[in-house]
Amino acid sequence: MKRAIAVHRKAVEFDPENAPAHTNLGIALSHNKDVAGAIAQHQKAIELNPRYAIAYNNLGIALKDKGDFDGAIAAYRKALELDPNDAPAYSNLGIVYRAKRNLDGAIAAYRKALEIDPSYAKAHYNLGLALNDAKDLDGAIAAYRKAIDCDPKLSQPYNNLGNTLREKKDLHGALAALQKTIALEPTEATAHNNLGHVLRDMGDLDGALAVTSQ
Repeated sequence: MKRAIAVHRKAVEFDPENAPAHTNLGIALSHNKDVAGAIAQHQKAIELNPRYAIAYNNLGIALKDKGDFDGAIAAYRKALELDPNDAPAYSNLGIVYRAKRNLDGAIAAYRKALEIDPSYAKAHYNLGLALNDAKDLDGAIAAYRKAIDCDPKLSQPYNNLGNTLREKKDLHGALAALQKTIALEPTEATAHNNLGHVLRDMGDLDGALAVTSQ
């Protein structure tokens, strides 16, 4: 990551009026947990090009990471004003709404992202999380399964699908989903823990102990 930051800093030094170069540096800084530096770079990109929707979207991500949810919402809304078909901006908006416990807003934002891009696996997954929070377990299950259909290599939808199926008392379905999570991410501790709960519910105490001790 330090190498990526150095490369992007060099690009900014070479062409300081290049808005995308500042945005790319901001993204690299975000990945390195330098939130303040990322915000400064995205703001510079916007100063250079006030109609640069991508910069507003990435500014929103950095502000969300800072904990400035209202600032993040304003940035995402500006990105969407400039580019109404920006599915990631809608999905990111949903993430912040969910963090603020505005579940109706989150669900609407995720559904808008999916209206634009029906194959957006992470938006299906995030929709599932919000629906689960809203106690719409059937809706959450459908969303997790859609995420899996769109990207079978994502482990998180399987994990949350397993948890929700367990809530619905579908222990065999939960078992299969959590075993798939572990097949994709063998070191995922929460999946091992969740699988242990399911095995315990099924009466397999030895299996539960073996899974949770791994």
